[in-house]
Amino acid sequence: MAKKEHPSHIWTGVIVGACLLTVVSIFFLKRASDLRSPVYTQLHPEDTAAVKERMPVARPDTTIDATYLPILRDTVNVALSDSITRDTRGAYEAGSEDGYLAGMDDGATQHPRVSYDPSNAFTKPKDKAAYVRGYSEGYQKGLEDGAKGKQFNIGN
Repeated sequence: MAKKEHPSHIWTGVIVGACLLTVVSIFFLKRASDLRSPVYTQLHPEDTAAVKERMPVARPDTTIDATYLPILRDTVNVALSDSITRDTRGAYEAGSEDGYLAGMDDGATQHPRVSYDPSNAFTKPKDKAAYVRGYSEGYQKGLEDGAKGKQFNIGN
């Protein structure tokens, strides 16, 4: 006797019935949720009051006296530091550090004076000259260290 290869009529009916029940349930649930939509309330203003009566309403907690709670400001005023736009280092020190970094990069890549740039934002002529002098000396030291692979005294 050969085994049946197809499902029985009962299982077919159960599967089709479950699918139909799912579709009908979705239809009725969707229709019920549409009662709260703005489009429905515009089309059927007579039902709006009934629907609003069934909707939950948020009620504030007024059991605590409002003067008991601290008043917090929304924004906090922060005074910005003056050092954002100006260099706080001394002119010679700033030039020496900046020159060293530029020289170190050029020495490591074996391309001298590629990134040499002694321009600065100091306003006094004395400070400008000190920066340029520090930059030149720092650049020479950085160029030597970079060529030897001793960036920041790291390496051999």
